Amino acid sequence: MLLPDRLRQLWGDVEAGRLAWEAAQEEQERLIGGYRAQWEHALLEAPETDLRAGLLREMSAFAQGDLDEAERRFSGALRDLRHEWERDVDPARRETIERFYESQSTIYELMDWHSLHDDNGPLAYVLALDIARAHGVASCLDFGSGVGSGALLFGGAGIHTTLADSSSTLLEFCRWRLARRSLHAGFLGSVEVQR
Repeated sequence: MLLPDRLRQLWGDVEAGRLAWEAAQEEQERLIGGYRAQWEHALLEAPETDLRAGLLREMSAFAQGDLDEAERRFSGALRDLRHEWERDVDPARRETIERFYESQSTIYELMDWHSLHDDNGPLAYVLALDIARAHGVASCLDFGSGVGSGALLFGGAGIHTTLADSSSTLLEFCRWRLARRSLHAGFLGSVEVQR
């Protein structure tokens, strides 16, 4: 049974009076904790044990900067992207939108989100891995691959992944991340946007 089905059943038992709220909350945390552990295992490089610290260290290595700068960029990434959109994008001009997605702020924003400090949304990749394993998937396409965390998860599980994204900046970062871990993948992307 997939995690969403297990959670639905768990909270159904609470509503029906068969299970106490506290017990259900504890079981939910245990189940999500298993997903979190898989996610952390896929994204962390040895000897890291803290997901956010590990992703900050990885980002500072990529940007060849220091940890304080990486932390500042993580924390301000959403604000920076909003500012870049307002400053640089004319919604009527496709090329300004395409250029926006080449911003390195996108990398910082996605890496921050993948650190799970705000929400567990990225754990949907682990659910996708459960589905892939249940169906014997040997290869997949990660369309809109972002920073390649899905490829790290799937590749680490022995599933060949092809990453596709419209951003050459994101695909360059993905290539770098996968190479650091000696994972192989395919890549599909658009022609580099003129800056």
